[in-house]
Amino acid sequence: MINKDKYCNRCQLFRIDINFYLRRNSLSNCLVVYNIYVSLHQPEIVLACLTIFIIMSDSKIVVELHKSSLSTISGKYTGTVLGSGSLTNEGIAAQIAEERTDLRPETIKLVLELADTVKVNALLAGKTIIDGVGYFHTICNGSFDGDRASFDADVHSLSVAFAPCSTLRTGYADVDVVTRPGSTGTSIFTVHDGVTDSDNSILTSGGIVYVTGQQIRIIGNNAGNGVYFVAEDGTEYSPVVITTNEPTSLIMQLPTMATGQYTLKIVTQCGTSGRAMQTVNTCEFDTTLSVQ
Repeated sequence: MINKDKYCNRCQLFRIDINFYLRRNSLSNCLVVYNIYVSLHQPEIVLACLTIFIIMSDSKIVVELHKSSLSTISGKYTGTVLGSGSLTNEGIAAQIAEERTDLRPETIKLVLELADTVKVNALLAGKTIIDGVGYFHTICNGSFDGDRASFDADVHSLSVAFAPCSTLRTGYADVDVVTRPGSTGTSIFTVHDGVTDSDNSILTSGGIVYVTGQQIRIIGNNAGNGVYFVAEDGTEYSPVVITTNEPTSLIMQLPTMATGQYTLKIVTQCGTSGRAMQTVNTCEFDTTLSVQ
């Protein structure tokens, strides 16, 4: 599909969009978006931007159903998406290099990191980021006493709001969603970083972390019971303090942790009633967490 009718008065450039699907193999399609920018005053200046979206035709999301503790209607369940892992810039670079053998993974990773820096700085300056994933903009949390009140870091905070782009929304419509009964025993649902306000991705060294799940209360006489953040080399970090220790939620302060990838592990004897039982349960969160 070719679209030639997009003209930017400010930049004085025509944009020609060429979009097409390319069948890669039996597993996925490629949506190729090629944007060509042509200057009216200097025709020799041509800018091109190539974007390739890999759309997996066998994409599947597993949703576990757990009885809702909030709903007053009997028989209502809430769905929790079962994580299938995480993807870092290094992993993204490796996938792109597999598609484009003329590009080195190290070069792609460097470009991705440079793009991350530009985007972070733009958000810190109050700009909106629009990329191939969605729309990101900075928001302010907390209420103010009057229209002349100052920003108070103890009461207010800045975070990022996100809305998916049309490609992602369309992709979700085509995803095969499979539901199944929620797992029994100790399970971790979400890990929220209080500093970056992000879920299931980032940990801040020395920061506050909120964990939700079922039967995650640290209880029992087993010496190994506790919360552990396990580094790739096997080093285990335990929280400095756990301020909230409930069957469905934990709030803790992290120790000083080195940059890298971590797996959250919980060892406990918490039973369905929230009390200690004889059996020791060990649960590992299925999404890798990153200290940056």
